[in-house]
Amino acid sequence: MTWLERPVPWGRSMAEYHSMFALETVSKEARILDIAAGSASFTAEWNHTATQEGHKGRALACDPLFDHPANEIAADIQAARDQIMPSVRTRPERYDWSYLTSPDGLEQTRLHAMTAFIKDYRRPDAHRRYRALALPHLNFPGEQFDLALCSHFLFRYAGMLDLQFHRAAIFAILDYAPELRIYPLLTLDNRRPATLEIIMRDFSALGHHVEEVPVRYRFQKSADHMLRIVRAN
Repeated sequence: MTWLERPVPWGRSMAEYHSMFALETVSKEARILDIAAGSASFTAEWNHTATQEGHKGRALACDPLFDHPANEIAADIQAARDQIMPSVRTRPERYDWSYLTSPDGLEQTRLHAMTAFIKDYRRPDAHRRYRALALPHLNFPGEQFDLALCSHFLFRYAGMLDLQFHRAAIFAILDYAPELRIYPLLTLDNRRPATLEIIMRDFSALGHHVEEVPVRYRFQKSADHMLRIVRAN
């Protein structure tokens, strides 16, 4: 099993998603698909907010991680914390702290998000919100979404996932949602992948609307744009 087949759970919060994906432009009634969601709390928080405020909007998350039970994922979260945080604290200058403010702020935000995820994932009806699916093989029979989000996966691992994979993944997502937003547009080592330029060119040539959009979120240095692809009619 490769690292990508068994992801490291290090999830982000709904507030972070709002900043990464400019969700202030999205209706609260939207049905959202969170791709490669991992242990992010976005789905749990979006659905909870919709219920509390009486909106019809809903979120559904998919990730191969959801093939595993909650206790196992919770243990992996602790292991990820023990692996990631010492490295961050040793080299804080590698990151932009204008959003998360400090290593302590990062750790607190992540653990709060992942705790909310685990709580929701333990619920008896979690299978309605969390699907164990891996790109590019999506399967949502009879379901459609208003928007798909992909955080820290596509382009992130461009050295391991080739151009063919990215093409197939984006086509699969656009089968279920008319709009896809991807963040960040840099690899793990802060490079802008050649794959990104080719994808932008090819999907534009097919008639889809493709644009880079500046975002407020800051952590990985220079990761200040998302990619927005709107499916051609």
